Amino acid sequence: MQETSWNSGTRWLHMGLSTTLTFELFEGFWTSDPNTRMYFIIHEWVGLLAAAVLLVEWLWIYPKKSS
Repeated sequence: MQETSWNSGTRWLHMGLSTTLTFELFEGFWTSDPNTRMYFIIHEWVGLLAAAVLLVEWLWIYPKKSS
């Protein structure tokens, strides 16, 4: 079996991004009802978390590309 070049930090960032985006997609079904304001607030916060994970992932990748 071949060793991969992905370190544990990269794997955790990819896992975090895929988890938050998948949650956002499925949680979007619950926000379609106007009476579910709490679900929309959760949807907003998880979206901000996904954006933060993406930013950290870009900052993680950028120094490796420039060296």
